Amino acid sequence: MRENKVMRKTILLLSLLILAAACVSWTPPASSQEFPHIEARKTITPSKAAQGSDVEVTITLRGAGGMILTPVDVALIMDRSGSMQGKKIEDAKKAAKAFLAFTDERDRVALISYSSDVVVGELAYMNEDGKNALKASIDAMRAWGSTDIYDALVAAMDLLLASPRSNAPPVIILMTDGLHNWPTLLPDSAFQTLAASAKSKDIIIYTIGLGGDADINRLRLIAETTGATFYFAPTSDELQAIYEEIGSKLAFAGTNIEITETIPPYMTYNNDASKPPASQTGDGGLILKWKLGHLKVGEEWEVTYTARAGLAVESNDQTVQTRVEYITAEAAAAIINLPPGLIYHDVRVANFTVEPSVVYQGELVNITVSLVNQGLIQERFELRTVYDDAVLDTRTVTLGIGESKTIEFKWNTSGVKGSVEGTRYNVTVIADPEATIWETNRDDNQMTRQLEVKVQPENVWWIIIVFIIITIITVGGITYAKVKPAPQVSYNCSSCGGSLRYDRLRREWYCTRCGRRYRGQA
Repeated sequence: MRENKVMRKTILLLSLLILAAACVSWTPPASSQEFPHIEARKTITPSKAAQGSDVEVTITLRGAGGMILTPVDVALIMDRSGSMQGKKIEDAKKAAKAFLAFTDERDRVALISYSSDVVVGELAYMNEDGKNALKASIDAMRAWGSTDIYDALVAAMDLLLASPRSNAPPVIILMTDGLHNWPTLLPDSAFQTLAASAKSKDIIIYTIGLGGDADINRLRLIAETTGATFYFAPTSDELQAIYEEIGSKLAFAGTNIEITETIPPYMTYNNDASKPPASQTGDGGLILKWKLGHLKVGEEWEVTYTARAGLAVESNDQTVQTRVEYITAEAAAAIINLPPGLIYHDVRVANFTVEPSVVYQGELVNITVSLVNQGLIQERFELRTVYDDAVLDTRTVTLGIGESKTIEFKWNTSGVKGSVEGTRYNVTVIADPEATIWETNRDDNQMTRQLEVKVQPENVWWIIIVFIIITIITVGGITYAKVKPAPQVSYNCSSCGGSLRYDRLRREWYCTRCGRRYRGQA
């Protein structure tokens, strides 16, 4: 009994070990994070548009990849006015130094502190020495004076633009606990204009409002104008978490982003883009350019516009009319050639001959078809030749862009009904008879020629033979009459004694004196 219990425990233990091993063996390996990059998508609606109708084009960019921090240039604007005395400025110093933990030797950071004056620090790389020097500058701040937010922003923008890096987006982090009040009060419009100027130079400005005295609406306006975020900290205790959150989000998928859209000559831009392009040129069709600046991981940018089709057009995944260029976090140039594009089809029957145009039943007819592809894509289609309602020939034809091709074949008319007077047929060649190709003009997809088929009259041969026999007999008799000589004898009339002559046509004798005729021998 005891042995059975030991056996059951042993079996249970082995089962648990096997189960644990199985669980371990099926645990999927952790995947490494993907490096930040830009993903692009383009849609065209509808995918086919008739001549004169509109299509809607949408281009979407998304910052993709893992939240891996990428190079960045940061200006930390910190409020050291008199209202920041005590715990607030100490918590602000602690929060700013916590932000530096999210930087490395590829990043540059400068401290700009302000009260009644503005003190601008150096934009330094965040290696160990750079971080230590910046932390010392942060610790040296003392709270006093008024609040000059506007000039601090101007100084930060000038510093970042003095030595820009193509792969490092310029970022400003502005923190304040009050209102701009030095040297004079300024309206919101002044800050909005300044923020718009920063946006045009690809500078983003995060804003942090500390406490109830901060001008929340103005700070939000500045941040949203540049495409950044406004944060509100009710007390200084929340500052560190906000700075850390901003630091963790400084992962940029690309910078210096430029989107180029070529609208071909057979399309007309309706001048209605949801985001106005930075430029429009007319070189080889209309070219629209958008300059985005930068895109963070997880962030999206999108533009939509419409255009009118001058021909029947179709979306094609092999055609590229959109190009996205940007600088990666590793300072490498990246290009995305983004399909689909809009193309048109145009297959044409250039010439069609049916020779000869009049034949007798059973004779051969030479058919020649000349085709040309005037569209923007290789075409593969059916070519069908018919006479009246009967299919004469069908085959598959492939034509490259701009290619011409001539097709020849012979038609045996043995089974084609004819008549003595001639039966006429309409012979038609049709390119793409099932209309699988989307094109504006299908009138030039076919061409028609006429053919007349005759037959010989019935019993014509025996009529010809009889005619030949009669002709031979007639000609032979006349020839015999002309050739046969008259008898060389002399006879006299028994009635009057006059001389007799021989009539070759009647084959009889007659008297030259009295006219008596003699049949047979005189």
